[in-house]
Amino acid sequence: KSDLACLVNEAHQRKMQVVPLLKVQVSDAAIRNMLGTRLVYFMKQYHLDGVTIDIGDLSKQNIDAVAEFIRLIRKKVGCNKTVAVTVKTCGHMSDFSGFSHFVDYFVILPGSASIPAADLFLNLKIPKNKIVIGMSLFARYTKMGDPAGNMNITAEDIETLLQQYTAAVRFDPV
Repeated sequence: KSDLACLVNEAHQRKMQVVPLLKVQVSDAAIRNMLGTRLVYFMKQYHLDGVTIDIGDLSKQNIDAVAEFIRLIRKKVGCNKTVAVTVKTCGHMSDFSGFSHFVDYFVILPGSASIPAADLFLNLKIPKNKIVIGMSLFARYTKMGDPAGNMNITAEDIETLLQQYTAAVRFDPV
């Protein structure tokens, strides 16, 4: 606990925000409420700047529970904290209209979608300023339509791909 407090303090001194990632399965209303209350308490205790909630592969079966959890978190933390959602795209996308206005931004982790991930979100009327395309940084790749995917990738492989596809690399220091 003291290490976390020191880390957050150091980040804040460097004018960096601390917004941890939380993976949740929130189908039960009582668990949603308890988890939301504890999460907000934890955020206040450690002076966190918000939370990113990983909802994984969103389906029609769990979208209502996720929407309720997002609404609960936003209500409890207010507007001065970041509430973000991480979603792995798949061949279908759920309707986010039930909670998109409670979310500051969506971090899209490209998966096996048949069209580019940002287009899926734009088709769902998610504003462009709420879409962040993420890239896994744990040395694996996912190729659209490739059932194998999830293979190790080296720095040399990345350099080759960047040259082959004339990609632009940009680092956002903010």
